[in-house]
Amino acid sequence: MGEVVGGKNANLGEVKNRVGLPVPAGFAISTHAYKVFLDHNHLAARLTELLGRWRLDDLDSLARVSEDLKQMILAAQAPPALEAAITEAYERLAAREGRRPLVAMRSSAVGEDLTLTFAGQYATYLNVGPESLASRYKDIVASLFTPRALFYYKNKGFKEEEMAMGVVVMPMVQARASGVLFTRQPDAAGQDAAFINAVWGLGRYAVGGVINPDHYLVAYQPPGQVLAQTIPPKEVMLVCRPQGGEAEVAVPPELVNAPCL
Repeated sequence: MGEVVGGKNANLGEVKNRVGLPVPAGFAISTHAYKVFLDHNHLAARLTELLGRWRLDDLDSLARVSEDLKQMILAAQAPPALEAAITEAYERLAAREGRRPLVAMRSSAVGEDLTLTFAGQYATYLNVGPESLASRYKDIVASLFTPRALFYYKNKGFKEEEMAMGVVVMPMVQARASGVLFTRQPDAAGQDAAFINAVWGLGRYAVGGVINPDHYLVAYQPPGQVLAQTIPPKEVMLVCRPQGGEAEVAVPPELVNAPCL
């Protein structure tokens, strides 16, 4: 399934349908849509040509190739059939939700979050309105070709045909707090505990290095026992703007030094 909808979409489907954890409704823009996008704009040959212009031992050309590839994608037109399919999927989601939600759009490349994490390599857009779905789709496709992503792909031995982007589309959650959970502590994998980073508001600041998040080490047995925690001051947070997009706001004074979980 990862080859059809990308790694993140595939994992969300497994977590929802097999594990039974709560996952918001949403839809996947498939990796086939990426190929349709390239074919509609006759980009495949040019893509191959540009990717062939640099090697791991020639990093000077990487920024130029990356910029050419991103501009090529952003200047292209989304196929009308693809735009219609995205709009139709959104309308079905809105009907199911009983409202017209702003959504999160996240990369779901082939291989992403499967054998390798690709952490921080590709784009995420939060609180997106339905009128911006097609343009944000192109932005996420273009993020396949940032210098970091291109270097990561080639350094890990991926082939060009393995570069295909799917996209996750899910309703925004108006998060009080957000974070990242590691099922094993990265620097102590043998310890039977989960490791959590968390911040107030939306989760981008939990992973972006903007602020120092809370850290929690939580035991599996007895379930939920907090073995250790570090609670630094958290003076700002990201929140959803009513009209779309994100805004940085001050954390209320009484919460700056408080644990967010």
